Amino acid sequence: MVYAIPYLFDDQVMAWTVVDGPFGDEMAAAMLQQTGIRLMAMADNGIRNFTNNKRPIRTPEDMKGMKIRVMTGPIWTKLIEPLGASPSPVPWPELPAALQQGVVDGQENGVTNILAASLYQNQKYITLDGHVYSWHAYMINENFFQSLTPAEQAVVLKGTEIAKVIHRGMTAAQDMNAPAILGTVGMEITALSADEVKAFREKSQPPVRAWVEEQIGKEWVAKLFAQIEKYRAK
Repeated sequence: MVYAIPYLFDDQVMAWTVVDGPFGDEMAAAMLQQTGIRLMAMADNGIRNFTNNKRPIRTPEDMKGMKIRVMTGPIWTKLIEPLGASPSPVPWPELPAALQQGVVDGQENGVTNILAASLYQNQKYITLDGHVYSWHAYMINENFFQSLTPAEQAVVLKGTEIAKVIHRGMTAAQDMNAPAILGTVGMEITALSADEVKAFREKSQPPVRAWVEEQIGKEWVAKLFAQIEKYRAK
């Protein structure tokens, strides 16, 4: 949940550094203690961007009046509403039909999912705002992990590390080449400058951050932002 706060990371390297660093280690240790689940690695599930079939989006004002499909959950409503759009929860299997029939005007997803579900067929415009870095978590039940021999544990850990690197590389390549990839399927690309992204961040990050703090407390959120600021100060 904490990583779903919008506009956290400037790029993939920052995101990887934070999740692989002290914050990620501490979070994994707390997760293991509280749930009995070992978090072995975090890999990319794509940088999420807005698409729609109405008009190019370059400012939050461009989203006013649009119906944007979101995943179910209050955190996504908190992201969309401050931007002036109407969040509409639609289950993933129903999304292509919802876009085709005009139930919603747009949606938000990474390049991988846009291609996999052929969402570009009913979405003319994509704005590369990168509002959320989506993640895949590699996890294992700790009791099962401890039942393995030391040699088997080593194989699992090494295999996970290899998979993480490959997984990140494949997804990052799609994200970094999004204009070329999506341009070839007919989408009109809008790439935002840092200042333009800032306008979105100023509207949507505070309400989402406040909601997350209500749900899990301020401690983890503060630790995450401290790690990000430490990275930026290098």
